[in-house]
Amino acid sequence: NKRKINDIEKAFQINKEILYGVKDKVINDGTEFWAYIYYDERRMITAKTELIKRVLEIEKKIKQINFTEEKKIREYMKETIRGWDKIFKIERGKLGFILSRREEKIKQIIEKMGYTVLLSNIEFTPQDAIELYRKKNGIEKLFNVIKNELGGRRLRVHSYEGMEGRLFITSYFEKSVLISSNYLCSFSFALVYNAASDC
Repeated sequence: NKRKINDIEKAFQINKEILYGVKDKVINDGTEFWAYIYYDERRMITAKTELIKRVLEIEKKIKQINFTEEKKIREYMKETIRGWDKIFKIERGKLGFILSRREEKIKQIIEKMGYTVLLSNIEFTPQDAIELYRKKNGIEKLFNVIKNELGGRRLRVHSYEGMEGRLFITSYFEKSVLISSNYLCSFSFALVYNAASDC
C-alpha cells in the first residue's frame, strides 16, 4: 500500500489539507475490518523537520554540558526526550560521554511519519472515513468540554444574566452534540497508528 498511497489518483482535499488515502480489508482475531491508510506529506515534512531540529539541539546541549559520568547523561536524556534511546546511543569520548546517532533507527522513524491508519467495521471511501472520524472526534471533545468544564464546575459568573447565558450555551451544546452523535456513533472507528500529531 505504501507505493499505491502516493499515487495522485489517491489524493483528495479536506479544507486546505491534501491527503492521500487507500483502503484495504484486514482480519484481526477472526473479525474483518476496513483499514483506511492516509498519508499527509505536509505533516511528514513538519514532523521530520521538528525531529531533526530536536536531535541537533540535544547534541549541542550535550556538548556544552560535557558529562563525565554515564549515569548523569542517561538521567539527563531521560528527562529531556522521551524515547531518546531509539535515536541516540551513549559512547565514551575523549573528554567524557557523548551521544551518537542511531542513523538507521532515525531513518525508520522518518519513514513512518505522516501516516495514519483508521480501522472501521463499515466500508467507506477513504475521504468519507477520515471526515466522519474527525467529526466523531470533534463530538467526543465537545462531550468532554460539556462534562468536565461546563457541567462539572461552578458557574463562574458575576450576574444572573451571565448564569442564564452559561446555562443556555451548555444546553445548546448538549442538544447539538446529541443530535450529531446519534448519526456518527453508529459507526465504529479506531485510530490504530498516527505517526506525527493528530489526524
